[in-house]
Amino acid sequence: MNQQYYYYKAFGLVFKSCIEHPDFIAEAAISEPDCLISFGSVPHKLNKPDALGGVYQLQGRQFFLRIENVGRYLIENGDKITIERLPGATDREIIVFLWASAVAALLHQRGKLIVHGSSIMKGENAIIFSGPSGSGKSTIASIFATRKGAMIISDDISAISYDPLSEVPFVLPGYPLMKLWRDSSDKLGLEWDDSRLIRDRVNKMMVNINDKFVNHSVPLRQFYLLSYINKGPGAIREVNGYKKLELLTGKIFRKNYLKKQESGTIDIFTEASKILPKIRICTLQRLLGIGHLDETIEMIEQDLMQSGIISGIQ
Repeated sequence: MNQQYYYYKAFGLVFKSCIEHPDFIAEAAISEPDCLISFGSVPHKLNKPDALGGVYQLQGRQFFLRIENVGRYLIENGDKITIERLPGATDREIIVFLWASAVAALLHQRGKLIVHGSSIMKGENAIIFSGPSGSGKSTIASIFATRKGAMIISDDISAISYDPLSEVPFVLPGYPLMKLWRDSSDKLGLEWDDSRLIRDRVNKMMVNINDKFVNHSVPLRQFYLLSYINKGPGAIREVNGYKKLELLTGKIFRKNYLKKQESGTIDIFTEASKILPKIRICTLQRLLGIGHLDETIEMIEQDLMQSGIISGIQ
C-alpha cells in the first residue's frame, strides 16, 4: 500500500513525512525535499557499530535509535529517517521521539550546531534559554511569548546557523509546538488536555503556538544558561573567554550522539567558535519553584535592557 506523505519545514529543511502532524504548518509538495521520513523495516541493531549507548548505535553515516514500546528509528546520511512502529505505539508517541532525538541525529549528520534550549524573538533579536531538563526553558520562553510580546522560534532544540558573508549567527525556526509541564501550564492559564500528553503517564502536554511562532531565521544575540538555587537572590553573570566556548558546547543537544565521530565533533567546535564573538552568554541562577518565575522574568528583562539587546519601549 502506498504511503501518504505530508510536507513540513523545520530547522531550515523541508521534510517529506509519512506521518501527519496537525499542529505543524503544511508546506507545498516539492520534488526534492531535504529529508524523507517513512515507515519501513528497521533492523534490531547495526552491524559492528562504531559507538553505542543505552538506546542508540552509530555506524558511519547511520544512526540507530530504539525506544521501548514505541519503535525503532534509522537515520541515514542526513537525509532519511525510517521508522518501524512497535505494536500499540500511538502517532503521538512516534512524533515525540521523531522530532526530538531522531531529528537531532539527522541535524548532527548534516553538521548543524544544535543546542538544548528554547529560543524566542524579542524585538529583532533571538534569545536562547538553555539548561537541564526541568530548568524552566520552555516555561520562561512561553511567558515571554504570552505576556511580554515575544515570539517563539523553537522549543527544546535550537539550531544555530552562521552566515559567513555577514558574519552573523541566526537561530533557525523549529516547529510550532511547545511541551509544558502541568505546573507551567497552570501558571500560563492554559487548559490542561490529557489527550495532548506527550506520552501516557508523562505529565507534560504539547501546546500549539501557531499564533506565536516565527517562521524565519532570527539573529542570535543572547544565550542564557539556567540553573536553580535554594535561597538568596537570583543572579545573572556574563561569561567571557574560553568559558564561553565551554558553556555553549556543553549544551549541544544529544552531544553523546557525536562520540567517536571526530570529524563531526571538530566541525561542531569550529561552528561554535565562529559565533562566540557575536553573542553574549550568561549564567542565570534563579530560585527554585514556579512561584518565583515572575521575578526571574523581571530580572531577565532588566538584563536585556541594560545590555542593549532590547529597548525599554518593547
